[in-house]
Amino acid sequence: KVVQRARSLFTKIATKIERSISYNQYHNELEKTISDLTEDYSKTDAALVKYYLLYLQVEWLQNNNKIKDARKTLFELENWVLNNKSVYTNARHGEVIMNLSYAELSLGNLNAALRIILACEKLFERNSVPYNIGKEIEFICRFHLNEIELAQKKKKKIHKTSNYNNVPLK
Repeated sequence: KVVQRARSLFTKIATKIERSISYNQYHNELEKTISDLTEDYSKTDAALVKYYLLYLQVEWLQNNNKIKDARKTLFELENWVLNNKSVYTNARHGEVIMNLSYAELSLGNLNAALRIILACEKLFERNSVPYNIGKEIEFICRFHLNEIELAQKKKKKIHKTSNYNNVPLK
């Protein structure tokens, strides 16, 4: 029952995050959900509840410009996903790696961000929205690493697939 409640809380806030244009639209609800999940995890030690909790903690940390703490939590989350069969899916693993790449990018660690995002590629279905977001991160890395020719190729591919998926290049 606690796991079902945690799933419901996570789905509700994840939907709100996805539909929001600003952190201000959901920050209070995010903090409440993190508090509720912390309590739920202390009662159950359920692997899925901890996954939801860590994932949302990363969201909070990133939005509060605590990128190094977010990166540390992402490493913990990746380890958790990889070592808990009840939690692991390619999509979850990919989301964690994508966020880790974004954290490295935010910290200016372009080579690390690129290496991580390239490892993430195989976890998503080609031309899916997460796959294309990964390609956008790759483009940004390559552009700032002055790999202009490769960046231009990525940009063309992104435009082609993002138009197919109706996802704008950010």
